[in-house]
Amino acid sequence: LVTTLHPIVYLTARTGMRLSEVLALKWKNIDYTAKVIRVFESSHFGRKKPGEKSGHHIRTTKEGKPKAYIEISDEDVLFLKRYRKEQVKQILRYGQEYTDNDLVFASNNGSYLQNNTIGRIFSDFANRNNFGITFHGLRHTHVTMLLAAGVPIEYVARRVGHQQSSTTSNSYSHVEKISGANLGEIFALFLRNEKDFTDKQMAEAEKAAAILLK
Repeated sequence: LVTTLHPIVYLTARTGMRLSEVLALKWKNIDYTAKVIRVFESSHFGRKKPGEKSGHHIRTTKEGKPKAYIEISDEDVLFLKRYRKEQVKQILRYGQEYTDNDLVFASNNGSYLQNNTIGRIFSDFANRNNFGITFHGLRHTHVTMLLAAGVPIEYVARRVGHQQSSTTSNSYSHVEKISGANLGEIFALFLRNEKDFTDKQMAEAEKAAAILLK
């Protein structure tokens, strides 16, 4: 699972997706040509409702529409293609023991990875290396960087599938109709030029991110 952690962390940090969404992501929902990930589902372990038996369940959008359209960069496309090649090699090694659920991230037999397990492994890794960040912190940092780069909050909110009361449904409809710059490319550009942003800019963006993700 340690080797599985790197691509999971990479995609989370580069897209701002929730861990539950990353672990439910399927290859069919990644469009390399359009450079976009469509998030339909989230994966959970535990009780779906009080009183029910504990187990694995998938939450989907009621409308059957993506709850987030996440644009990715050329770098991300290349990373995912390389990772897919390695995954296919692993699937072939496991042969009939592997059940292909089309999951981007899966256990050795093709089943869903457990959220708590990935979260614990990440926390252990971060603590050993004195990173001082939680898995959710990856999402928070992603949002902070986009806001610092000057991306309007409505675009960021739509990207991470987080609609707050202060952002009206009309704003979201307006954003959905706009074809603007690829936010995945903007994020990649920010990483290359992060040193050019002041501490004040980052602090203000971090405050805005905290409000958005509350």
